[in-house]
Amino acid sequence: MRTQSPDYIVIGAGFTGLLYSTLAVLEGRSVFLYEKQNRSGGLVGSIQTPFGLVETAANGILNSYQLEELASALGLKILTTEKNQKKIYLEKRIS
Repeated sequence: MRTQSPDYIVIGAGFTGLLYSTLAVLEGRSVFLYEKQNRSGGLVGSIQTPFGLVETAANGILNSYQLEELASALGLKILTTEKNQKKIYLEKRIS
């Protein structure tokens, strides 16, 4: 039995691979997404340490109309950072 080939083959289920695959599916394309790890997300992730939860990569994204359109198409709500939580550790000080 012969199976139909997908329109796109995406290597890696990191942020870009997941985004590209999602956009292709929203356009009606078929996608085969390969990921070698046992989880998606690529470098983005969190690990629990004795000092609390630590992000391993980017933990935020700048808002744009494209992001809002994508979130709407996926039925997602964009969460914003509260002013008292906007802290950056840079050059040995918190700003």
